[in-house]
This record gives sequence, structure tokens and C-alpha cells, in this order.
Amino acid sequence: MSRSRPEARGAEQLLVIVAMGLVAFGVVMVYSASASLTLLEHHAVYAAIGLAALWLLARKDYRHIASLAPSMLMVAALLLVLVLATGVERNGAQRWLSLPGGFTLQPSELAKVALCVFGAAALAGRRQAPRDWREAMRPVGAAAAVLCGLVVVTDLGSAIAVGLAAAAVLIASGAAAGALARLGLAAAALAGGMIAAEPYRTQRLTAFLHPSDVTVAAGYQLHEAQLAFGTGGLFGVGLGQSVTKLSYLPEAHTDMIVPIVGEELGVIGVFGLLIAFGLLAWCGYSVALRAKDPFGKLLAAGLTTLIVGQALLNIGGTLGVLPFTGVPVPLISYGGTSLIATLAAIGLVLSVGTYGTQPLAAPERVKARKPAARRRATARPQAAARPAQAGAVRARRRRAM
Repeated sequence: MSRSRPEARGAEQLLVIVAMGLVAFGVVMVYSASASLTLLEHHAVYAAIGLAALWLLARKDYRHIASLAPSMLMVAALLLVLVLATGVERNGAQRWLSLPGGFTLQPSELAKVALCVFGAAALAGRRQAPRDWREAMRPVGAAAAVLCGLVVVTDLGSAIAVGLAAAAVLIASGAAAGALARLGLAAAALAGGMIAAEPYRTQRLTAFLHPSDVTVAAGYQLHEAQLAFGTGGLFGVGLGQSVTKLSYLPEAHTDMIVPIVGEELGVIGVFGLLIAFGLLAWCGYSVALRAKDPFGKLLAAGLTTLIVGQALLNIGGTLGVLPFTGVPVPLISYGGTSLIATLAAIGLVLSVGTYGTQPLAAPERVKARKPAARRRATARPQAAARPAQAGAVRARRRRAM
């Protein structure tokens, strides 16, 4: 056993502790922000499903899913098309598929994880990292463009997260900076066009540039978020005691849950949330650095960046230091598909930590031994024939004498 194994084990254990802590904290805050037993029950069911997915994936060798990556991507794309055709509309956005029992499915959350798996599998099979934008587009950039095109019609924030997932995998693969810069400029130009095409997206950007403008919906939402942070102060007003959540701050239990954390638990609560995601990032990147195969490195790095990046986008947006995109806080905000997908992603990172630092799996060692076994099998007849050949040579010599 290598000396680095205990350290890797510590990172995995800490990752489990942080993930469990964030899930438990999210359940408490969803109920506190919504005061709805129905939402609490739904969130608890989603959390149980997500934890089961984490446990199963953490125990399975992640290398087995590499061959499933194209199928996962195709299923995600088909679900996104189905959303455009028959999706459920809420608050002017059509992002969900209806399920029995009052549950819903948001395919864009599945698409993010599927793209990370696909990108890691595709780039791991290359001899060298993408050197220009054309190589970066084949096939990771092209897959990201298709998914973003399907998602951005109804959800710009999820499209940004999909692009973040693709960028994370490309950066981890060592893609050339010039290629990444060109793709980034192209993505920014397209995002700018999509923002200009929809009034509510323009309002969100305007609210970021002019935070005192409360005449638009996005400006009002951010204004109430700032009031919540200010009311909370250093230590907060107490768990469950928020006033802002009472019809003042729309969607307080989803993408606006961090201001409720700030009001009820104060700056200390928000700072603790940032520390938790910082620890999650350290654990995920530690696993990626210790992985011995390219697929494991890219998969762990990409999934970690996706989770932590979404958290920073939301927290930065609600604090007013970044444009607000509507991306939920992973493991904290209400949203069943996001919670399940995030826990499944953490399960894959744990699998990389468990299997990615070990020697080749048993089936691969058997394959590696087969040529030697064949050599031994073919050597036996030759060895058995040697005594008979030697006897024939001695007989010929005696006759010659």
C-alpha cells in the first residue's frame, strides 16, 4: 500500500462528512425558508434518493461508466428536447417534466453531470490535450454547444453551468489557453445575444449594474436580498425568525436561500457555507490529483468544479458581486433533480478516490497475463519434444561411427 493512501482516505472521509452536513443543513433551511411540510417531505425524499445514488456509485468502479458516457449524453439531450415539447411551466420558465405523485424532473441538471462524464471519457482517450479550438470542439465543445442550445431557450443559468462543466474538463485536460480563450469569447458573444433577446435577462444584468433600481423584478429581488443580509448582521436573528421570507423575497427556498441563511444565521452562517464548499473543493481536487488514470483525474476535477462553481455563482449573485443567474446552491436549495445529480456526482468522485489510486482491476490483470499464459502453453510441447530430438541426434552419431 502506498504512503499516499491514508491521505486520500482522509480526503474521501472529509468529503462524505461535508456532503452529509450540507444535505442536513439544506433540509433545515428549506423548511425554514418555506415553512411548508409538503416541500420538506419532497426534499427529504429527494435527499434519500440522492444519498442512495451516492452510496451505490461510491462502491462501483467509476471506470465502468466510461463506455456509457455517449448513451448518458444522448438520454440527457432527448430529455431536454422533451422539455421543450411537453415541459411544465413555472414562473414563466419551462424547465421541468411532470412525474407521478407531484414530483418533477429537471433534465438540465442531469445534462451537466452527463457532459462531465462524456468530456472526461473523450479527452482521456487522447494522446495529447487539445491544441486549438477545433480540437477542443471535437467532441467536447460540440456536445456542450448542443446541450447549451437546448437549455438556454428556457434557462440561461443552467446553460452557463453546462458551459462551466465543459470548461472545467478542458482545463483539467491541459487544453491550450488560446483555444480556451477563443471558445470563451464565442460563448460570451452568444450569451450576450441571448440576454439581449429576453427582457427578463436584460433586467437581471441591469440589476447587477444598477443595484438601487427596484423598478424591475430582478432589481427588487436583489434589493430584498441585500436587506436580508443587512438585517442578519453578524450572528443573525435566529433560525426560523426571518421576516424577509414572508412574501418579501420571491423563491426564498430555491435560488434565493442564501439571503435567508444570512438573515437567520448572519455573516457567520454565510461564511460557514463558504468554508464548507471550500472544503468540498479541496477534497475533490485532492482526489483528482491522486488519481492514476486520465479519466479519473478529469472526472473528479470536472465534477468538483461543476458543484463548487454553481455555489459560487449563486452566492456571488445574491451578494451582488456577480450577475444573478438563477443557478441554485447545490445540496442547499430546494430542487430534487439538482440534489440527486449533485449527490450522484459526489459518489463518482468518491469512487475515483477509492479505485483511482489502486492498481489495475482484476479483469485487467487477467488480460495482461494472457499473453504469458499462451507462451507457457506453447512452450510445453516444445520442451516435451526436446528429449526425443536429442535422442535422435545421438542415434545418428552412433551409426556414423
